[in-house]
Amino acid sequence: LRPFQAVLAGVASLRIHCSAPLRALSACEHHNAGAPCLAILDKRARVARVDAKVHTMTARASTNPDGFGFGLKCPKDRCLNDETVCQAVVGMLAQAGIAAEFDTMPFRDCWPELREDNFGMYMRGWSPGTFDHEHPTRFLVFTPNSEKKLGRWNFGGHSNARIDERLPMIQSEIDVTNRQAMQVEVSALFQDEHARTTTYAQPFAWGAQSSLELTQRPDNSFILCWVRVN
Repeated sequence: LRPFQAVLAGVASLRIHCSAPLRALSACEHHNAGAPCLAILDKRARVARVDAKVHTMTARASTNPDGFGFGLKCPKDRCLNDETVCQAVVGMLAQAGIAAEFDTMPFRDCWPELREDNFGMYMRGWSPGTFDHEHPTRFLVFTPNSEKKLGRWNFGGHSNARIDERLPMIQSEIDVTNRQAMQVEVSALFQDEHARTTTYAQPFAWGAQSSLELTQRPDNSFILCWVRVN
């Protein structure tokens, strides 16, 4: 377990042009209005924390002075620059003595591999369809449960009983303060265990011809019926 915790800590400082660094499972816009944002972490504090953790955990994780390695699966047509991001991660890990074997493929071929647990580590993007932090918790963090259809994208099967206990409470709580407090707790548990590492939120850049009139939603969803051609 320790080698992969070290890896996840190591890539946490990744920053992509025009993106915002993430600490939580979703961006600030996906938290309750007026509630403290968990997503943004001061870059200097992040780098210092990550640097210390990587060196400590890699030293404990491996007795091989040449380091250790694993396979890294990445789609190449799912997210913006996803293949390039993975290549950057490979280079960062190499500096810490971790050899990641880069394996990239089309999106349609990647998910069957992940569902068969044919990976050491993988990259994926996630856009909460409900604009709420509960959404990634339900799909990405909850212990996989086919009967309840929970944790369906939790490849690797990470499990935390406290998070499993909190999710139904978050889903039914109507008091904003109490609900946000539970989401803060879940986010802290997730971060402390390094089950995954959240790296960045990537905004889209939209452009249109002058002959078009359109309304672009702030969540980057494109509604064709809102477009008029003059």
